[in-house]
Amino acid sequence: MIYLASRYTETTDLAMTKNYDAVMNAAHVLIECGHCVVSPILHCHEMSRRFHMHKDVEFWLPYNWKLMQASRTLWILDHGKWGKSAGITREIEQAKWLNYPISVVKIFKKDGPYGRYALRSFDYPHPALRPID
Repeated sequence: MIYLASRYTETTDLAMTKNYDAVMNAAHVLIECGHCVVSPILHCHEMSRRFHMHKDVEFWLPYNWKLMQASRTLWILDHGKWGKSAGITREIEQAKWLNYPISVVKIFKKDGPYGRYALRSFDYPHPALRPID
């Protein structure tokens, strides 16, 4: 199972919803490709919004840790500024501690009759890849 990490916490609810939408789109593509994906953002965004739950990383770490342990690899969704994410930094530390492979993935929209998407993946760290800030 893939643990899909992505930047999430922002200063506005609209920005957080856009980050959630990016994760949902990526999970959709990965599931259509046959992958099993777990994402705390995908699973908890609506609940967190509806019940005004904590937004800080420390609150979510124990929950994320359990999801990480149930996974076998960490994939980081590259949709901008992920290198500044405190949550992703912690998820990378956890994945390294578990000795999990880490990849950075980017989803591209392909032109086609069905509006399909393409996936590009890099092993982390990759000399040609650095966080987009």
